[in-house]
Amino acid sequence: KEKMKATALDGKLFLNEKNVSKFAEAFKKRTEILPELNKKINFDFLLMAGIKSKYVEDTEMIHKEMAPGLCSMIIVEDVSEPLTETPGRVSEAVLLFCQGMGLMPSIPRKFSRQGSLISQDSGYGERIYTRKDES
Repeated sequence: KEKMKATALDGKLFLNEKNVSKFAEAFKKRTEILPELNKKINFDFLLMAGIKSKYVEDTEMIHKEMAPGLCSMIIVEDVSEPLTETPGRVSEAVLLFCQGMGLMPSIPRKFSRQGSLISQDSGYGERIYTRKDES
């Protein structure tokens, strides 16, 4: 409450105390989601993070928790937010993921040797690391 009052006194931000207390209560009651993932997710999905992202470790933990073959993970090198920093690589990776699942088979792909893909099997499925363009 002291922090909320101090912030409100500065005139920068006014917080609704009722909403903040509801959020704090929900935060205290939350449970660990990682052990529940295999029970609740029964479809293929793709995780993507930049190597410089603060979420890369969380992405790897989720990937390790999932059943082999159900989850694919892409770590894009030299970026923290792949979607905004390298949208071309992201679109190519998502297209390849979808085509690997049998979706969108007729969409042509743009092949590029500059951003070559290196794959590494981790025992939990396939990991794909992309390399920064050297041009």
